[in-house]
Amino acid sequence: MSRARMHQRRYPCYNEVMLEELGKEIITTKEAARIAGRSRDQILHLLRHGIIKGRKMGRDWLTTREEVKRYIATKPRPGRKPKKRA
Repeated sequence: MSRARMHQRRYPCYNEVMLEELGKEIITTKEAARIAGRSRDQILHLLRHGIIKGRKMGRDWLTTREEVKRYIATKPRPGRKPKKRA
């Protein structure tokens, strides 16, 4: 069994939540990146780690405009965290 399949079995509620939201406006990662002002790779990372809710349909990830706006509202600061000085 692949790792992705094992992940889906461990976290089924994640996909169920997205199924309920599919009635909203669905957007691609390219559109989400444009809205959030981030790269497509950063959006994919956020989707894979569940920071932005979304669903993988075939080889493409989909999310909703509302999810991207919710993420932006948290005022995220991507990148490395500064080192603590001794």
